[in-house]
Amino acid sequence: MPWGGKEKTVVRAGYGIFYQGAASFNANLSLFVGNNPGLSTLPSLASLQLGTKYFNFASSDLPVPIPVPTTVKPLTQEPFGVKSNPVLGFADNRVNPYIQNFNFEIQREIAKNLTLDTRYIGSKGTRLYGGLSLNDVNIYENGILNAFNITRAGGNAPLFDQMLNGITLNTGTNATLGQGPVNGATLTGSAALRGNTTTRAFLANGNAGQFANFLNTSTTGTNRAGGLFTRNGFAENFISANPQYALAIVGNNPGSSTYHSLNIELTKRLSHGFTNQFAYTWSKALGENDGDGAIEYWDPRNPHLNHTRAGFDRTHDFRSNGTFEMPFGPGRPFLANAPKYVSRLVERWQLGGIFHWSTGAPVTLTALNAETTWCPSRQPSTLAALPTHPSSLHLSRRAAVTSPTRPAARITLTTSRRLAIRRSATSPHSRASAVPSQTRL
Repeated sequence: MPWGGKEKTVVRAGYGIFYQGAASFNANLSLFVGNNPGLSTLPSLASLQLGTKYFNFASSDLPVPIPVPTTVKPLTQEPFGVKSNPVLGFADNRVNPYIQNFNFEIQREIAKNLTLDTRYIGSKGTRLYGGLSLNDVNIYENGILNAFNITRAGGNAPLFDQMLNGITLNTGTNATLGQGPVNGATLTGSAALRGNTTTRAFLANGNAGQFANFLNTSTTGTNRAGGLFTRNGFAENFISANPQYALAIVGNNPGSSTYHSLNIELTKRLSHGFTNQFAYTWSKALGENDGDGAIEYWDPRNPHLNHTRAGFDRTHDFRSNGTFEMPFGPGRPFLANAPKYVSRLVERWQLGGIFHWSTGAPVTLTALNAETTWCPSRQPSTLAALPTHPSSLHLSRRAAVTSPTRPAARITLTTSRRLAIRRSATSPHSRASAVPSQTRL
């Protein structure tokens, strides 16, 4: 650039767009399609009733005949009341994800052998792969959440009286302990649920999603999965949209990601035996998943809640490295005229150092059980303050949880330093290039 001095300023910019290939597009086809009910079977010698028979190459029974399976048929209707098999598929409009990379840089020589680089580096991922669950339990429109809260508070929810009428959740005859058949009078549905060892834990912990999943899949009292609500006339899909399956996932392109960073780099090229490079990076990486593949959304009704800081996000990163040629030996300020054996011993020694300091990874707090969805090990949805200092983390780890709508707090720092002294293998006058950049891009 002609401004500010001839040949002192350089401006660079770049843009690229990249698509994933067919290998990624077709990935997991066997997982999604081959594992659907009726499409695969795993016969064994035991299942073929040949487990005790001896075989060798002279056996007349070889090869072992593989019979056509009678219990596995493709596209067979899946029965209600079982809910043990998954179903997986792909969306009709699933497309190839693409990544856009862009950067802009201004490099300026501010003194002889000293340059300053300021650059912006960004990346945008669009239509990234992911799996959407179509079978998360419904607790809103059907009134289960409201009845759950009434029961948890010690009240009696009419919905559970109607749903569990005539069903025995807890064996025995003591109605005060929730035992016997529910009749809505001497024993309410809410009281029976509070007395049941399984649902009691869901109520105590506020796990409405796991509670609804228990109603949807348990055979307790009816010997049929889902019988706790279907026996008294509730529809099969009262809780889940695909009630004949335990799991329903569709592969699609729900994901997106962004990366933005400011990078400042100061480079002192080798002169007078000294070279150094210093780099600072401010960055922010956002996304729904650190990798490709199915993702468990905290709230299937609002997938954007998962769009938060990536696990590899580091807000601040400082790095520096350099070398200094020790001033001893021929042509140097000290011991230049020393005896030959002394000169050979002290010449061409270097002092080198590496420094790295960065903020820590985002904190991920995982709930032991789901709060509003069927799958455990989801992120908590309850909001409370996080400690701002690492030393206070152990005091609040039991109670502090974060909302998926808030950025994860950073509470750890990582620092590394390395100092090395070595003897160079070449003459100090033969090196003219700077140390390779260690800048994080």
